[in-house]
Amino acid sequence: MRIARTIFIALGCAIWALRCSAQPVIVADAKDKKLAIAKSVALFLDTTGRLSYKDVSSAAFQHQFAACRQDVPDFGIQTAPVWCRFSIKNACGEKLYLKLDNTELEWIDLYTSVNNSVLKASLSAYRHFSRRDLSINKNIFLLDIPKDSTRRFYLRVKTSTGLQFPIYLLTNESLISSAQQTGIFDGIYIGFMVLMILYNLFIYTSLRDRAYLFYVLYVVFITLTNLIEQGLAFQYLWPGAPQLNRYVNVIGCFAGSFAILFTAEFLQTRKNAKGIHRFFHVLIFGYCINIIFILCGYRFWGMIIAELVSMLGVVSLFITGIILYRRGYKPAKYYLFAWTILLIGVSVFLLKDYSIVPYNPLTVSALRIGSAIEALLLSFALANKINIYREEKEAAQAEAFNQLNANKKLVLEQNLALEGKVAERTRELNHSLQELKSTQTQLIQSEKMASLGEFTAGIAHEMQNPLNFVNNFSEVSVELLEELKQEAETGNTRDVLIIAHDLKQNLDKIHHHGQRAGSIVKSMLEHSRVSSGRKEPADLNKLTGEYLLLAYHGIRGKDKSFNADLVTHLEEDLPNVPVVAQDIGRVLLNLYNNAFYAIQQKQKTAGADYQPCVEVRTMHRAGRVNICVKDNGTGIPEAIRDKIMQPFFTTKPTGEGTGLGLSLSYDIVVKGHGGSMIVDTRENDFTEFVIEIPI
Repeated sequence: MRIARTIFIALGCAIWALRCSAQPVIVADAKDKKLAIAKSVALFLDTTGRLSYKDVSSAAFQHQFAACRQDVPDFGIQTAPVWCRFSIKNACGEKLYLKLDNTELEWIDLYTSVNNSVLKASLSAYRHFSRRDLSINKNIFLLDIPKDSTRRFYLRVKTSTGLQFPIYLLTNESLISSAQQTGIFDGIYIGFMVLMILYNLFIYTSLRDRAYLFYVLYVVFITLTNLIEQGLAFQYLWPGAPQLNRYVNVIGCFAGSFAILFTAEFLQTRKNAKGIHRFFHVLIFGYCINIIFILCGYRFWGMIIAELVSMLGVVSLFITGIILYRRGYKPAKYYLFAWTILLIGVSVFLLKDYSIVPYNPLTVSALRIGSAIEALLLSFALANKINIYREEKEAAQAEAFNQLNANKKLVLEQNLALEGKVAERTRELNHSLQELKSTQTQLIQSEKMASLGEFTAGIAHEMQNPLNFVNNFSEVSVELLEELKQEAETGNTRDVLIIAHDLKQNLDKIHHHGQRAGSIVKSMLEHSRVSSGRKEPADLNKLTGEYLLLAYHGIRGKDKSFNADLVTHLEEDLPNVPVVAQDIGRVLLNLYNNAFYAIQQKQKTAGADYQPCVEVRTMHRAGRVNICVKDNGTGIPEAIRDKIMQPFFTTKPTGEGTGLGLSLSYDIVVKGHGGSMIVDTRENDFTEFVIEIPI
């Protein structure tokens, strides 16, 4: 049994040695040679994601590796790690480098065993760039292999994006040569794209056309996307912030969004293709959802959505160009040509991730090549659009010029006819103006006469009282004279003196009421007198009180049953104010008449508890004298409050008002005296007019 066991173990070791020897050793025998070693590599897909170097390097595990049949190991969209096994012999004695030409790989670990010790080197997109052994934007390991020595390596690769990795073995000389070629290509691409950005940004600042702005933003983000693809963004833009590499796919989403916005603005899809324009909103919404996925940490699904939306977006933009070109929209010609180039480049670039096209330098650079050519052609398209606009403008100007010449003769003929009509119309307008001025004068005089009529009855009533007193005391005095005569004849001196005293009192009262009647006549004459327009100092307290009584007795002359409380708060020592007394009197009479009319109307519908009241106040404030007239009548509705100062506007029935009272009062106060007239009111509650006159 022991012999059989020994034989079995020896046979197994022999088989393992044969399998291992079946994998060729990679020999580096030239200083300037770059070797593609993919077909000399054995691969194993770790679907569990848990295997370690110790597990995969064990003798029992070696038979699970399979030789690579592709020039580029390609596992498509794969999140499970891949183990690579290969052996390298350094026959040239130079430093050797292992290069994985895919900068989007997230985790790369290289293992080897030297003198029973495991050596490990790691590269990651999520570690500081400064921690790399070589400050190069590619995934490169330095292999420490003595001359003529052979070592076995195990390489573990894991990423959440496309798992394709061209693998090369380079010497120091071939590495420098490759880096120089790549640097030249990158420099040309970046310089060209920066030139396109600056050129179109300059045009945007001149024209302020949003198509140029969206185009510049699109080129900025598509350039940044390519820098990320080449590892240049990590090397130069954020080497100390590797966590940003988790979200770099957001940049591609912005590039796609601004490409859609540029297309919508350049091709005017809002006007020329409304259905497609609405579909563009759906695509932008898809990019927004994708950005949310990426920012929330779902980079794998974010990449899947981004590629699907991008493919759908590129195709839809291409179809949009075809549709509008067939409809005769001229700017679509260059756009369609440019987008065809980009469509080819993007399609090739995306299809390599799904192993539909081979992974090689051409397919890897397809996006850069396509975007550069597209940027150039779109710049031509924008320039051509300017030419189209200029041609259309020149054509429109030429047509307008021809039309102008055609109309010039007609205009000259019409001018002669119009001059005659204008002269005739001017005469008619002058005649109408004179009639309007005459009518205005008549209306103003009519309003004055109307206000005069308002208080005529009041004057009659007011005159009647003192005349009654004069008549009564005159009759009594006649009777007292007869008694005096009789007493004098009888010689009754004492009674004569008493009667004489009574006669004197009667004569004083007759004199008093005669003066009162004279004052009323004087007020009437002042009101009816034609205004001279000259301002003279006047006692506004006296003016206010006189016109209040005139207005009150005027309405009582028409309605004997009308009664109201008259409340006055006249400030003592009120300074005289330079005014045209007749004009201010008319203003006060209009306000009083309106107040009495309002409380009279409310009295008709209000209950027995309603007590009509008109309150008048005067006050002196900061170089101005205020006259306030307030009533507790019907108030003014909100809907007509702004109209009450308009000429001919009235709420009174036809025949009871001209509609000029407040309009003329406003002109007298504001225009004639430089004051103001303010109204405060609440419907069915009160109305208060405040006149402010500067001293």
